Amino acid sequence: GKCNYSQEPETSAVVEASATEVEQFAWMCESALWSEWTHVGTAEAATPLQMLALSAESFWEALHSHIVINAMALEYGQSYHKRIVVAKPPHACFPTDLEVPFTDHGDLVCSMTKDFQERIGVLALNCMEQKSTKARTQSAMKGLAKLRKEVIDGRSVVVLNGSGEAERVVSVVVLSLTRSDGCAFVQLGKCDAGTADSENVPDCQLPAIKRQRSEMTSDALQRLLSTKLPFLEDNFEIDNVENLVETKESKEFGVRTRYMRKVCHARLTGDFEAPECQVFMEALESDGGDIDMTQKMQRRIRGGVVYYLEAEGKGFFYAWLHPMDLARLRTLAGEPDLKLWLSSLQRPLNLVDQEGKEESCLDSHDPHFTDFDESALISI
Repeated sequence: GKCNYSQEPETSAVVEASATEVEQFAWMCESALWSEWTHVGTAEAATPLQMLALSAESFWEALHSHIVINAMALEYGQSYHKRIVVAKPPHACFPTDLEVPFTDHGDLVCSMTKDFQERIGVLALNCMEQKSTKARTQSAMKGLAKLRKEVIDGRSVVVLNGSGEAERVVSVVVLSLTRSDGCAFVQLGKCDAGTADSENVPDCQLPAIKRQRSEMTSDALQRLLSTKLPFLEDNFEIDNVENLVETKESKEFGVRTRYMRKVCHARLTGDFEAPECQVFMEALESDGGDIDMTQKMQRRIRGGVVYYLEAEGKGFFYAWLHPMDLARLRTLAGEPDLKLWLSSLQRPLNLVDQEGKEESCLDSHDPHFTDFDESALISI
């Protein structure tokens, strides 16, 4: 059957009346299981249909007889409740009876403790192995064994999806920062920070960081700023947070991987200072490089400035790019140009001492900079 859900400005946080069709097998008012929930909309049957009603009181009474499942449900509920409380613009839409932002099952499991992540992951892999009737290759068996070890070690999260299939889940927070001319702040590449002459490797993407356990999107974003991009703190405003989900087959592990990206769209609101790279033309001449091509690449980088920061033994190159330039440089066709251009960059000399070891480039008297907390860094 069909059911329609509607909201009115008088009873919910919407500017104008809205209506949507409820999908088959969808949950309605799941928030009532985990909070003192007040309905913010109306559901009406459009055709004859069947619905299953679950009593919150009976649900919790049944859980009391299962110690492990009860403890797991409590932690799951706490994570769900936290998302109800923080769901508001600009970080998210207000919660409705149909949806609470960022409460996907995989998303919630990513925020649970290592013990419960291990239990859920091992169970999912066991179910996968029991259901499968296909003979596995030696490579596939090695991949699953490696994934099981990562689940037990707390380095991977695996859940059962709605179809009962095992999925590896990766949760990442991304900063999509733009300025008034439409250009985006982009990571161009990276290098080994401990070696002065290490190769600059193309890695064109928006700045991102993996979410840690019990960490909300805003917490992960703050950690990204304080550890990798301290010069951007207090220099932007968030417009909204977009939830992007992409599923790919993992060749390494032999299971599907669901990438859950929380993209924080933000606007630059102030100027900042950061260590800048110089173009080292002599290196191109000695290597037979194309200087004209490098100069063209410089013009592609808006303002001609490339910033350089170090974190957890890695060096990162950043610049402002037009969206069209970003799209091209992330393709195989654009990678040779980017690689050539990166090879001409000379890192700021004050970042490396005479022994070739890292030194802080941050001036403690400059309000734009703060010290790195190396214990909190995480590499993408």
